[in-house]
Amino acid sequence: VYIGTDADYFDEFASAEFSKPVEEFWVSYIGTLSYSYDIPTVIKAMALLFDKYPMIKFNVMGNGPFESAFKKEADSVKANIEFLGYLPHSEMYPILKNSDIAMNAIVGTAQQSITIKMGDYLCAGLAVFNSCLNKEIISIVNEENIGFNYMPGDYRKLAEYIEYLYKNREECTLKGQNSRKLANEKFDRKKSYKKIYDMIDRLLVG
Repeated sequence: VYIGTDADYFDEFASAEFSKPVEEFWVSYIGTLSYSYDIPTVIKAMALLFDKYPMIKFNVMGNGPFESAFKKEADSVKANIEFLGYLPHSEMYPILKNSDIAMNAIVGTAQQSITIKMGDYLCAGLAVFNSCLNKEIISIVNEENIGFNYMPGDYRKLAEYIEYLYKNREECTLKGQNSRKLANEKFDRKKSYKKIYDMIDRLLVG
């Protein structure tokens, strides 16, 4: 049973009227900006892509102790990156919903498995790029066909994957549809938490 997201709550905010430049292709991250999250690799990948694809944009939503360091690294390269800071759900969810790729960017030494942000990414119906080395999340990305796994720090491979989905929008859309399907089946709290309650009831009765 995954932590997940309340899909109805997500949809309520994500469905708000929102204007996105039609020519832009958005790669987005939400969450804490700390030592566990491999934002520098995404920054390097964006820099590698910029000259050829300046319309590919990286949105960073969140704050944390490494925020200034990540901003400094982004400022040191030529890339289309915007740090949006901490946003309430009413502002964050429409941006996420209108993105194309979600970044589950985690360093190799981190202990995270399936984080809370995964539920939001899946509800948004996005292709998910994952660098977490946890076997369960790697299997989910592969078996459910929701995106790509890449090794932490491998910005060249990450850039290749981003370019591939930029050029192959139908596949990007398909992976996003698979993400939302997975969210509805296994990450919607209305359903997943009921399993926990049912399990507790069985244990108490037993």
